[in-house]
Amino acid sequence: MKQPKLVQIFKKFSKAELTALEKHMNSLHQAGSDDYRIFKALQKQILKAPQKLDVENIKKKQFPQMTDKGFSNMLSRVGIQVEDWLVSYDISQSKCERELQLVRSYNQRGLYQLATKLYRKLEKRWTEDTKLDLNDQKYLAQLYHHQYYSDNPIKYEEGTQLLEKLVRSSFTHFAEQGQFYQNEMFSWGRIRSYDYSELLSDYDAIRNTLPVSTISKVGNSLYEALKNDQLSEFESVVGRLLNGDFKSDTELHSLIGLYSISCALRFWRIGILKEPDLISELYNHCLTAGVLLQNGKIPRIRFLNIVGTLGTIRSYDYMCDFINEWIAYIETNHVDSVYALAMAENCFVHQEYDKILPYVRDVTYEDIDSRTRAMCYSCVAMFEDETCDEEVLYTQIHNHRRFFRRHSHELSVAAYEGRSNFLTVLILLTKRRYKSIDIDLSVYKHLHYRTWISSHL
Repeated sequence: MKQPKLVQIFKKFSKAELTALEKHMNSLHQAGSDDYRIFKALQKQILKAPQKLDVENIKKKQFPQMTDKGFSNMLSRVGIQVEDWLVSYDISQSKCERELQLVRSYNQRGLYQLATKLYRKLEKRWTEDTKLDLNDQKYLAQLYHHQYYSDNPIKYEEGTQLLEKLVRSSFTHFAEQGQFYQNEMFSWGRIRSYDYSELLSDYDAIRNTLPVSTISKVGNSLYEALKNDQLSEFESVVGRLLNGDFKSDTELHSLIGLYSISCALRFWRIGILKEPDLISELYNHCLTAGVLLQNGKIPRIRFLNIVGTLGTIRSYDYMCDFINEWIAYIETNHVDSVYALAMAENCFVHQEYDKILPYVRDVTYEDIDSRTRAMCYSCVAMFEDETCDEEVLYTQIHNHRRFFRRHSHELSVAAYEGRSNFLTVLILLTKRRYKSIDIDLSVYKHLHYRTWISSHL
């Protein structure tokens, strides 16, 4: 059975969200109803062992008399209920979205005094906010829109000012948001080798007609740093970031943090930045402030990528301390597994190959991706060990390749091909010790550890 949409949604819920959803489902169903029973079955399995969730097994054990069509219809019906709850739950979690909707709801029901009272409160909050936030002008524009395009008499009381505020806040929001769209087009275009030049030029022409705000100025400084490698512009943005000028837990704060890290790494690569301390400070700020976290946790793959990236500019010992500091914040139920992979990556980056095997052996990995990563690390360690019996290495590689093939459906195409190709090339590198073999890396679209391999050619 194809994984139902309901199951996909359930797997992304936190424990707190499942508890809140349970209260909602209790309000809709009796405990013995089919809809409530399937909800409880899914909830129990998600909390116990989400990776082992088997819908067919639930049907077989708890709904043996129900037809496949009936079971599918029940999943779809409950799925709609969960989606409705998800939308209302997310709105309730955003105080600003909820309050804006309340202004609109008051106006729709003729409760104009209540709408206007709340309107005054929100307008003061968003116009007097001392921290920078992209949402302030967006929310103001929506607030003015809800008031102006209603039967609320306030638009007559304020005369022409309400419409003027609506238009100005809309223009300012467009200027601020558009500047960050321009930044993204330049950055993403460079990464993906895509030409956004026409749209970039269009925004340049429009920008000169739009209001200038502190946020749009910051965005433009970032654009100059990204496009023209302007160190002074970069430093002005980073200064604001580390000074706490941006409202925490907002999209703007996250964008500034991520762009700053990206720009700093580029400046390091091309020699504009000479010392790694600022890059380390940016990573620590973005981790501490939650920019690099999801729901309070660092995604596992992101953490390993950070270790690999930061490890190229910091020492082995520094990275050991970094890993030990942040390992408790990883989004995983297998901390030992992530720790082993992070330390193996640290050893790999710093060419401490003899230290890899003790980390990756005798570890229970949480999934096939983690296990295959560890297999590649172990092969690197064995290849670099001059005392290692090559027949043992060959046997290890062939066993790993068979394992990869058996579990290829559990890996992305890039991961499967990248690691399989790595093992293929590793065999050629081993044979190359004794006879001349040409190895053309350009034939491999996906190839993990390409730089390391190149260093051996």
